[in-house]
Amino acid sequence: YDPFEFPKLDSKTSKFFIIKSDNLKNLEISFKNSMWSSSKATNNKLLKSYNKGKNRVFLFFSVNGSGKFCGVAEMTSDIKTDPVLDNSLTPNDKFGQWFNINWLLFKEIPNRYFRHILIPNNEMKSVTNSKNGLMIESFELGIEMLQIF
Repeated sequence: YDPFEFPKLDSKTSKFFIIKSDNLKNLEISFKNSMWSSSKATNNKLLKSYNKGKNRVFLFFSVNGSGKFCGVAEMTSDIKTDPVLDNSLTPNDKFGQWFNINWLLFKEIPNRYFRHILIPNNEMKSVTNSKNGLMIESFELGIEMLQIF
């Protein structure tokens, strides 16, 4: 991610979330097609934070059990419920809802580079010990994660 864009990020309108995938294949499909789908609960959190495009929502992706983060993307649309003609284009098509994203980086970084980041709204656990859909409420910690990428 271009560090020169950090000054453009506003602490009031920039939101950061952890997204967990069951497998790398879903991330590869997402990267190719610029879309993501998640559970209804996570989608609802993301939709609320996106606020019809008024906020910038950044997603830090990790595959469950991989020991690394795999990339960062920005949400670029509201949640969509219209069916995708080709289900192979949609990661996690079992969820039925999806949204557009813009991948900023698709890069594997081991958890050891993130382990020191403790999330206050997650009982001060490391960001590497987060569940799908966890919002990183601290702007500074979100920026720190972007800088690691």
